[in-house]
Amino acid sequence: MRNYFLKRSNTLLFAALILTACGGDSGDSGDSGDSQVTASDVNLSFSDSPVDGAEAVVITVDSITFRGNGDDIVVDTFTSEELGLVDADTFQLDLLSVQGEDSRLVIDSIELPVGNYSNMLIDVIDEDTSITYVKEVGGAEKELKVPSDQLKLGGFSVGALSKQSMVVEFGLEQSMTYNPGPQRYILKPRGVRILSVDQAAQISGTIDHAALQSDTCSALDSSGVGIAGALYAYAVQETAETVLGDNFDPALAANSSVEAPYASTSLDATDFTLSYLEPGNYILAVSCHTVIDDPDVLQPEIIIPSPEDQKINITLNAGDKLNCNIPLFEGSCQLIEDGVF
Repeated sequence: MRNYFLKRSNTLLFAALILTACGGDSGDSGDSGDSQVTASDVNLSFSDSPVDGAEAVVITVDSITFRGNGDDIVVDTFTSEELGLVDADTFQLDLLSVQGEDSRLVIDSIELPVGNYSNMLIDVIDEDTSITYVKEVGGAEKELKVPSDQLKLGGFSVGALSKQSMVVEFGLEQSMTYNPGPQRYILKPRGVRILSVDQAAQISGTIDHAALQSDTCSALDSSGVGIAGALYAYAVQETAETVLGDNFDPALAANSSVEAPYASTSLDATDFTLSYLEPGNYILAVSCHTVIDDPDVLQPEIIIPSPEDQKINITLNAGDKLNCNIPLFEGSCQLIEDGVF
């Protein structure tokens, strides 16, 4: 493995939601760039990053719509060997069962014309709390509501490959909030992203909670076991004006310089994984002040980074896997040369 901390790029490689491939994953046929390819055989998987306070986050999907320049392409029957489905009207999945680089195939095969799409729409059945719900730590099951019963994930592209694999990554720390009035959870599209599997990169590593302890890190208890804390990944190149924010709706700070994370994960465990990341330049930053990181609110009291030196800059290329140790320091992230999804 080689030192990865000083690997920098002069141009921003980050290109949101680009699915045109420059190398083959296990589903690619090797005819990248063939101008004669007008449609691609696409499979679609779901994956997720963990969220504090939940043992299960279960959704039941009624349909998935691919919206391009022509008629909508709607999938409302599902075949997936991984889910045991054959022409099923719906499918149910506990998102917390497919964390990290794990994923679950929800559409084995759908032919999509090559080109740009304005939206992917996921219709969720959320009126029945027995099939769409959150199971909290301790066993209580509560309603999980999707506004308008539909997740609108935005645009993406299908490249000129005869076969390709896509994944929907649910960043639950950003996309799921709690509504205390009716005592229910809300699942929103922010923090849910679409990626080409062959383009995706990953960051993982281990956490030394005791080494993170300091006078400023009151969120870590005296035993060194993290009771709060998070790692944030920001898809930007750092400048003198860069201000790092917690998980929040970017619309809350549309006219400010505060950056919202592209991805985040809790540091409560002894290791972590951030999977299905777009290639590009990133700032990685640790905070130990995230006891109540409410993604509906921009909270300046959450200090990022804390401790103040817990921040580094990295560049991810397609297919990269990085191993990083926390606390972060120069040289703490190393590229796993043969890492592939």
